[in-house]
Amino acid sequence: VITGSIGTGKSTVATYLLAYMLYELSCYYPPQALYNLMTNSKILLAYFNINKELASQVGFAQFRDLIDTIPYFQSVFKRNEKKNSMLEWPQSQLYMKSASSSNDVIGMNLISFFVDEANFFKGDGAASSGTSINDVQSKARQLYNSVRTRGKSRFVVNNVDYTFNIVVSSSMYASSFTEEI
Repeated sequence: VITGSIGTGKSTVATYLLAYMLYELSCYYPPQALYNLMTNSKILLAYFNINKELASQVGFAQFRDLIDTIPYFQSVFKRNEKKNSMLEWPQSQLYMKSASSSNDVIGMNLISFFVDEANFFKGDGAASSGTSINDVQSKARQLYNSVRTRGKSRFVVNNVDYTFNIVVSSSMYASSFTEEI
């Protein structure tokens, strides 16, 4: 959980952490063998925000731009540059996508996720000024629990949890979701 005031670099730090997770996965071939998955199983990293448009245009775009500037990802572990809406490293069956609900990753092997602006979610996946703190916490909690369970169902080996999950937001209230988890 990363919290702090607006403009302190919370999302930037999370983006770098997710890039490091991708780097670690890229060091193994095939990474699926580490988790007792079939070698053709796709492994997913996901960036969540309060709606799909924000997810695509903010954090996911920042992640893609970062990956495209790192020499290791330009020469050693190149992504499929023909795709920009979902990042793909076909040589290892690794993927990165934007999302706004747990339905966006249903059925996928989700090893890592980044939930941005967690304290601003509401019941339908968007934020508004009339949203109660209970609605925000309920939506954020539901998303977090659902995607966390998905990862744990696939990436716990010998009682070791290999998932890597980041929740980021500035706080709205002392009882905000990020304060709860």
